[in-house]
Amino acid sequence: MQEDRRIRREIMAIMLPIMLENLLQVMVNFAAAAMVGRLAIADISAQGMANKICDTVYYLFRGLGVGLSVHIARHHAAGHPLKCRSLLLHGLASVVCLGILLTGLIGTFPAFFIRIFSKETDEAFALACGYLPQLAWMLPLWGITTLGAAYFQGLSDTRTPLKIAVFTNLVNLLAGYLLIFGKLGLPALGVRGAAIATVIATFCGLAG
Repeated sequence: MQEDRRIRREIMAIMLPIMLENLLQVMVNFAAAAMVGRLAIADISAQGMANKICDTVYYLFRGLGVGLSVHIARHHAAGHPLKCRSLLLHGLASVVCLGILLTGLIGTFPAFFIRIFSKETDEAFALACGYLPQLAWMLPLWGITTLGAAYFQGLSDTRTPLKIAVFTNLVNLLAGYLLIFGKLGLPALGVRGAAIATVIATFCGLAG
């Protein structure tokens, strides 16, 4: 009975930070959408179209991260730390190359990707074509941070990714507020400010 309780406590200690991290991400996305929601309808539409494209790449990285964490956990349990680091390095090399490739394609041909969601060349389409290339700069960084989090989770350390996520999302909210609305003497960039804030926050999370 005591052994069962100990196992349940260990499982909750691993699960709770992951749950909080996901909840935090949802709340930050909601706050960012609320800030952009104060802009024109075209800005909201542009952000929605561009985010769908980048979210697709993000979930691709998340899938790779899940696979990595499974292998990391297996080798960590077997007492093979060098194998764990080797898997991480190979995974990082793969996502960085993939991220750079996708950043180049999306940045060079944004209209091609935006036309998946809109056939009209209206104001929202033009804004999305300007917003998407800026947002695409964070794709390689997303790959690195996602696999980094997967590595820690494979080691049963879910608190470190949570701490990084808290820091990253706070930077995102602050930078988004300043750049979207032009506070503290900064230019009001609207939806472009949201993209730049996301890139800044992702870079800060990686540096942290």
